[in-house]
Amino acid sequence: MRWVSPRSPRRRRQRAAQTPLTSIEQASKDIISALIAGDDARVASLAQQIHDSFILQQSMTPQDKQDLKAAVPKEFVTRDQAFHQLSTDLAQVGRDGDREAQNATFSQMIGACTACHTRYATDRFPMLAK
Repeated sequence: MRWVSPRSPRRRRQRAAQTPLTSIEQASKDIISALIAGDDARVASLAQQIHDSFILQQSMTPQDKQDLKAAVPKEFVTRDQAFHQLSTDLAQVGRDGDREAQNATFSQMIGACTACHTRYATDRFPMLAK
């Protein structure tokens, strides 16, 4: 295994991608709790947080954004954009109090996560490689 300097562009890209994923994972767990409690406002708030974590909208230097775009396939960015659109949709149906749509939209989000992780992150999620 090759050591990568913490200041290298590769390491910066890894850190930039990891932070939103960790917060998305926790928010998703919290959404499950909010869904089963019928807490529409919490679902909306958490879904909005996920939307706001879209990596290309983060405070990154122009060089970091360029490095990130160069490091990931275009399809990954497209999938990520679609996932964040689903989170916007979930926030809206949460605000609307439409629990059936909340469950359906959250299910689509989890499906999108799993499909992307299966395609691009089996090193982090090795059980998906099987």
